[in-house]
This record gives sequence, C-alpha cells and structure tokens, in this order.
Amino acid sequence: MRDYKEIFKKYLQSVGKAYAREIEVVLEKVFAIHGHFTNEDLEKKLVEKQITKDIVEATLSDLVAAGLIRKIYFEDRVYYEQVYGHAHHDHIICINCGKIEAFQDDLIEKEQRRIAKEKHYEFLKHSMQIVGLCLECQKQKNILKRFQEQKEDKGIEKEKILPLSMILPGEQVEIVELNAGDNLKYRLMSMGLQTGQKIEVVSNSFHGPFLVKVQNARIALGYGVTHKVLVRRLENDEKK
Repeated sequence: MRDYKEIFKKYLQSVGKAYAREIEVVLEKVFAIHGHFTNEDLEKKLVEKQITKDIVEATLSDLVAAGLIRKIYFEDRVYYEQVYGHAHHDHIICINCGKIEAFQDDLIEKEQRRIAKEKHYEFLKHSMQIVGLCLECQKQKNILKRFQEQKEDKGIEKEKILPLSMILPGEQVEIVELNAGDNLKYRLMSMGLQTGQKIEVVSNSFHGPFLVKVQNARIALGYGVTHKVLVRRLENDEKK
C-alpha cells in the first residue's frame, strides 16, 4: 500500500499547493487518531505545535479532497475519520450524547448492490447512518422517557409525520415539530424554521449539506440537523 504522505504530496502538487512542515505535522496527527474527531479535537492536540486554526482547516479540506479522510455530518457538527487503508463501514449514532460507532455488515453491502443492479444503476458508493439511543443513555430514565414520549401520537396521523431528511427536492412541507435541544431549537427558529412554517426542499444529497427555501430565502442545514425537524407533506391545495 502506498504511503499516505506520498499520496497527499502528489495531490497537493496536482492542485498547485506546497507541502510545508506545518501541513506534515497536521497530517501525522490526523493519522495518529484512531476514531472520529472534529476540527476542534484536532486543534487541541496541536496546541503545543503552534499550528494555526487556518492551517488545520485547510489541511482537513485538502485531505477530504484527496480521498484520505471523509466528513460525517450529525446534528450541527462535522466529524472526520480516516478512509485510506480502512474498509468501508457505516455508522450508528446516539441522538442524545452524540457517540458514534462504526459497523460493517456484509448483508447490507450485498443488498445495496443488488438493489442498484435491480434498478439498473451503476453502484458507486453509499452512506448509511442509524440513529438511536446508546446503552448508557438508555440507562438514564429521564432521557429514555423523553424520547419515548416523543414517539407518542400528538393528535396528528403518525404516517404523515417524517423527518425533513427524507423529503425529496421540489417537495413542499410544513414543520410540525423541532425535536431538538434548546440551543439548536433556538438557532433553527432564528432562521425562520419554526412550527407551522411551510418550506420547500431545494437540495438533498442524503448525506451532506441540505438546502431549503423558506419564504424568499435559501438556507443550508447540516444533514444531521434535518433528522430533528419533523414535517408533513403538503396537500396540493395547501401549496404556494
């Protein structure tokens, strides 16, 4: 297997960028981390090396473009993980504490390829996230009760309520509930995303940034955040 440094140097050369000592320090630290991390996590590990935030962010961006690491979107945060030298895997994420665990299942891999073939698609890649409550959070009765209550029928037909993440581009929906903590809920409301608001999905790649139209404005959301926005599809006579 080729050395990751060699691959990264060739990528930087191909886009006309220099390979500096500071970049190598960031690169080595990234590949010393075995697990998921944020840019803030990486910055803390590099404090003593006096590497600036700009260099960290630029290097992470280049590493993603070079195919050596990848981004994982959850809630309003972005995580990174190594790709080079690692077998493909999916993720299960705790909706309460944010814990991320990787898993690999041959049956899931085979089924996705079968479905692509059945639909006459050339299979390229896939991204899958399972969201739930981890064992530790389930042990906290107040947390488990809160999420169980959120599953209960609130006077609206259950089959019509679904997360915004499942809505296709061009579809119009009404926000029914913001299933989020106070900080995230406040941020969403400040952007005009509040209960009763009608919005249109402009772009949904099912793994990355998500674009919606709210009145005359377009707003980009992290894909993880869209799991927290519960909506119902509008009937024809309700659409703008």
